[in-house]
Amino acid sequence: MTVRRQTIYLSTLFLSLSLSLLPAGISPTVFEVNIGPVPLDVYNSTQTNSALGMLIPNCPSSYTIKNCYKLLFNNNPLTTPYTGYNYVGQGVTGVRFQFSTAATGWHSTPWDSSGNVSAAWVTNLTAFLTDLKGYGIARVTPTPAIDGWGSTAIIPSSPVKDCYGSTNLMFYKAMPYGHLQTNGYPDCQGANNAYSTANSNPYFWGWNPLFNLASGIFGAVHSSGIAMAEFDINNEINLSQFTVQARLFYDNKHSANGSAGTTDVLAQLRVLASANSLNPNVITASVSGTDPSLSGYHCASVYGDSALILGASELLGTLAGNWSAFGVPFLPTVTNGLVCGGTTTGMIQLPVRYTTLPVVTDIHLAPCVVNAAGSCTSTDATSTATTFYSDVWTFLTTRGMTSNVAMIGETSNNQYCDAETPAMASQNVAGYNASSLRTNHASGTTLRPWENNVNSCYGFPLIINPPYTP
Repeated sequence: MTVRRQTIYLSTLFLSLSLSLLPAGISPTVFEVNIGPVPLDVYNSTQTNSALGMLIPNCPSSYTIKNCYKLLFNNNPLTTPYTGYNYVGQGVTGVRFQFSTAATGWHSTPWDSSGNVSAAWVTNLTAFLTDLKGYGIARVTPTPAIDGWGSTAIIPSSPVKDCYGSTNLMFYKAMPYGHLQTNGYPDCQGANNAYSTANSNPYFWGWNPLFNLASGIFGAVHSSGIAMAEFDINNEINLSQFTVQARLFYDNKHSANGSAGTTDVLAQLRVLASANSLNPNVITASVSGTDPSLSGYHCASVYGDSALILGASELLGTLAGNWSAFGVPFLPTVTNGLVCGGTTTGMIQLPVRYTTLPVVTDIHLAPCVVNAAGSCTSTDATSTATTFYSDVWTFLTTRGMTSNVAMIGETSNNQYCDAETPAMASQNVAGYNASSLRTNHASGTTLRPWENNVNSCYGFPLIINPPYTP
């Protein structure tokens, strides 16, 4: 008994000492929050949240939209509205926000029907950014929704088929290709030559509206005095399955005014950022990570990087041009939910090479172990999170990008919402703290929980510290 008790005591002591050596929080890792879409059209409206249809579901009905966001971020108890659970008080220093771009979108209409930028919308955006700056937010990531929920789909009276000739396409004025009417996916899924062969958009109004809007956004960021952490051209781009999305960087079908031609979209956006004294190389696109079906599992993708972050490799391979290629690899093996191995046979390259690459690597992942249907299970995600974050560091090291910001642009929230749980958030932080990314790149990493404050299943504001304790 004595020996057994001594063993238990020593084991407990060792465990306590081991835990005491682990980081207590995520500092010096940057802590941000992703608040979802912002109704910028009514940001300065004097109407109440109730009169506007409870656009922010958990905000008091008597508040204006401006005061709803003040309640989220104001950390000064001497000015109202105020709550001790505000995001700034919880250690948040940056905000990613999205916004729709069409009249039928979610209360954000930066363009008129001809693609002209609304001066009133830019004024509201400037006010929103200035307020965030005043509350203590240091950085923002504006993310326009130029397709999907952010725009009006045009359905031709004479159907236009996808590249397989099987599904009717719909078109958005701001996108240089079509989308399937059935599920909204971009044209030509799985076809590596889609970048060149997919339909051009007969209703595309060209790139000038986006350039003018970006100029307005960049000007608003600059004039508000806040920094731009990132400009996300397209949320969770998938260049493996949809090579046509590469037209968002270099359009091989349309000129800036929409006629036949080519446009270096990324290059022009960089020019506009520089003209507004912003870092042009924070312009990029976010990608999704992939959760495995076996705890802690990873394998090498066709690029030799981890298949957990195949999307990041695809984006790098796309922009680097002759460095690699993008598209669906030839004869990969799908193991535990990951696309492992294969060769680059049949994969394609852009006609340009960007020698200066984005300085932000933005990967969205809420680490978990998935089932056969791809849904998260209750299996402890700590090991999976550790593997994911360590693989991000290996990727940055291997690719010579250790100066890049490792932006985990959407990660586990802290409640039972969007198929996530508080346990997943705690396991996510524990896995990060045990990873080589934390050890080697803590101050160069940003963790940004997904907190969609226009969704009623989220708190207002949500308590995310702990587990995301700076």
